[in-house]
Amino acid sequence: MADLGCQTISPGGPHLAGTWRVAHFAAGQQAASDGRRYAPGVPAALHACYDRLELHADADAETVKLAYRRMARRYHPDLNTSPDATAQMQAINEAYERIMERLEGQQKP
Repeated sequence: MADLGCQTISPGGPHLAGTWRVAHFAAGQQAASDGRRYAPGVPAALHACYDRLELHADADAETVKLAYRRMARRYHPDLNTSPDATAQMQAINEAYERIMERLEGQQKP
């Protein structure tokens, strides 16, 4: 069951009078509601890596490779003229390497 919170606000405008109640998810529930739940075995340091590649934390190596290629086509400096394309690509490369190191470490006996 989701944890809901409620905030009471009083908007200050001629067309918005009265007191309003605004519901919101508790912080932990909101983070999980975007569809990217992190398995208990995934280190917190890798959460940003999975987000960078737009992946769920339970993605297998093949899914990670496909996501990496998709992001590389989007942000590679030879294809993207954005001034921050190089930095974006470096971050994508680092995320890919860190995730693959974790996955390869899980496969070793």
